[in-house]
Amino acid sequence: MSGQAGFDISIITHDRVVFEGRAVSIIVPGVSGYLGILARHAPIVASLGNGILTVFGEDESETSWDMNLGLMNVRDNRVFILAEDIRERPGGRASASA
Repeated sequence: MSGQAGFDISIITHDRVVFEGRAVSIIVPGVSGYLGILARHAPIVASLGNGILTVFGEDESETSWDMNLGLMNVRDNRVFILAEDIRERPGGRASASA
């Protein structure tokens, strides 16, 4: 994914940091449907529902979690996700070269 701009992302729950890193895009389960976020996205605060959260990393990795409810804040090329409950999906880590 060389040449694509990235952004910082933090995924946390009430008791732990689930993921911190850089991404080129993410797909999150909004309460009214899935949302896609790219670098330099306009500021947004959104309620998240139940579904699959996927992070596409700058290193061409793809990581997915099953999540239940949460909030997302996007601003200043940074995404914060606070999840009520989140679990990495079996085989959740994959490489584009695999």
